[in-house]
Amino acid sequence: MNWKPFKKMYDYSEWVWNFIAAVCPEQKPVIGGSGIGGDMTLQIACNHAGGIRAGKVIESQWQHRATYQEICVADMDAWNDHDVRDKLQQLTCPIFMFRAEADYHVPDQDVLDTMAAIPAGLAAGGIAKGMGHLIMMEDPQSLAAACLGFLRRRKII
Repeated sequence: MNWKPFKKMYDYSEWVWNFIAAVCPEQKPVIGGSGIGGDMTLQIACNHAGGIRAGKVIESQWQHRATYQEICVADMDAWNDHDVRDKLQQLTCPIFMFRAEADYHVPDQDVLDTMAAIPAGLAAGGIAKGMGHLIMMEDPQSLAAACLGFLRRRKII
């Protein structure tokens, strides 16, 4: 197999979208991610908003425990190259942006600017007090409660 790590967020997110479509062919899923996964969530929402129910912030812990260096470097390339600001006005699904207060990777202003660029009424967010970049490992219960609260308020679940 000639597989190589994705270095462009668009390519990475399209692979994930095709996987979702293959696994859930008749459903509109809720998608999410943190860090790189957050970028991917926005990318998928910008390109496939009609096919998802909502975008939110979660990510699997195994990625951070079982990923080898080439994948990490490719992820950073994708992170640095990712910019969907020109597509945010096209969003039609609700987006939940939940930032950790001590996450030095994601500045407050970037989150606020992103939320301001999303059509009115679709963006919601919050700040996890005293937490860092890997929110899903530091306090998974609080993250799950925040995500579920968002989904319930939007009547998605």
